[in-house]
Amino acid sequence: MTDSLATWLNQHFLDWERQEGKRRTITAFAQYLGVPQSSLSSWMSGAYMPSGESIQKIAEKLGYEIYDILGVQRPPLADERLAYIASIWDDLDEEARQKLLREAREMIVHKRNDPGAGGS
Repeated sequence: MTDSLATWLNQHFLDWERQEGKRRTITAFAQYLGVPQSSLSSWMSGAYMPSGESIQKIAEKLGYEIYDILGVQRPPLADERLAYIASIWDDLDEEARQKLLREAREMIVHKRNDPGAGGS
């Protein structure tokens, strides 16, 4: 399991470097993730696995599949789409929040009235 985590983290580091458009350090990647550099280095080498809050921080930046890789149950907001809405909620003004809620409610009402409509 540590090998697959190490591979996953190293691939995400390379992807992040490409997005940044230049070579970056593990220290900079750790700062981006919000975790200690020494811990990240240990996880990327396969020596240790993250736990608790570190997993959540990594998931928020790199994806919730880290829970699956580690064999850990995903938290309630592990649906990335829902987690995204939760992460931007405080950045929305009250009008935008109300609009988002109103549209969600309308979709549910429509789906209940026409079970064949919409879908996931």
